[in-house]
Amino acid sequence: MTLVELLVAFAVFLILVGLLVSLSTSGLETWQEGEARKDAYDRGRIVLDQIADDLRGTFADNQWYVSQGRVQVHAGFYCDTDKEKDSRGAQRLRFVRTGTEDRMKPDPAMKILHQRGQGAYTDLWEVAYLLNPANQPTGLYRGVRYFDRATVDSTILEGKVLEDTKSAAWARHFTMLDSGVLWIGYRFWTKYTTTWDTSVPVKMVPRLMKQVDTKKEGPLDKNRVGPHDVWDSSRGRFTSFRLFYKDLPQDDPDFAYPEIVQVTIVVESQSSEQRGAKIAETIDETATTVRLHSSKGVPEPPDYVLVGTEWILYLGKEGETLLNCSRGVRKTSKGRHELNDQVRFGETFVTDVAIPAYREPVR
Repeated sequence: MTLVELLVAFAVFLILVGLLVSLSTSGLETWQEGEARKDAYDRGRIVLDQIADDLRGTFADNQWYVSQGRVQVHAGFYCDTDKEKDSRGAQRLRFVRTGTEDRMKPDPAMKILHQRGQGAYTDLWEVAYLLNPANQPTGLYRGVRYFDRATVDSTILEGKVLEDTKSAAWARHFTMLDSGVLWIGYRFWTKYTTTWDTSVPVKMVPRLMKQVDTKKEGPLDKNRVGPHDVWDSSRGRFTSFRLFYKDLPQDDPDFAYPEIVQVTIVVESQSSEQRGAKIAETIDETATTVRLHSSKGVPEPPDYVLVGTEWILYLGKEGETLLNCSRGVRKTSKGRHELNDQVRFGETFVTDVAIPAYREPVR
């Protein structure tokens, strides 16, 4: 072999090695991204399966229970947002369900005590879901407690217990379900609801007027009714609940339970590309664009990003910039964000859960 032939052979060898390394690196990155996405899907399925199982076991009361002249705790179904204390706008869901201890899967470390003297109520449980509670690590928490109508101060159906995350009662009943849940939302369907579209207003007693469109087949709803995002089975606690009723008599409480609950969760991706995203310039509350250091791995619009505690909806993307941004969505507050603040993304999962204990109010 001449020196020229040797050099040519060596050059070809280097090219082949370079191609092999490039293909191996690309394949490894693809495999890692696939594994990260699979992990998010697995975690999303586990979380939604647990919530769906709890919701399907919902227990509905149809009367007040009175002992020694005092109205006791009823098997409530509540969902609200503590806007003043939580700028993230996270919804808080809690309700009473049926189930054995094996099915409920409480944390053995909690040492949950079976309430004595409950009689027929020993198979009823209080369940609560909280996202990113104050003074706790971020993530989705599930609370489990035996339902005792005579207990008022420690029931996790009450907002004051949910807010006191340093209390012994909170530590006993709550455990983290998943640390990677960035957001969770609930929507409630009633006999009046016609669409899951949250931009459509909720109406108290809609009158559905339909007419035939001569240009398109099928009827058109002239008065569409959106889903509820607040629920109060007692109809007397949350004035923001459109089925609110100030004072329900003891002989005819007329409780309300939803027909369908739509649960939406966002699970943070473990992808190294997405987890390393940061904003490239300071933005204030009025900014409608967000520039990133790198848009690699950023989902195609429309989608959402989480910066600090603010969710931002972007409708377009050009290069490294997110365009047409709507600020403070998902009930969060607009805020100022500094250079290199972390931007977080996630996979979105949605499920609709029919409630067997569905109960319509009469009035």
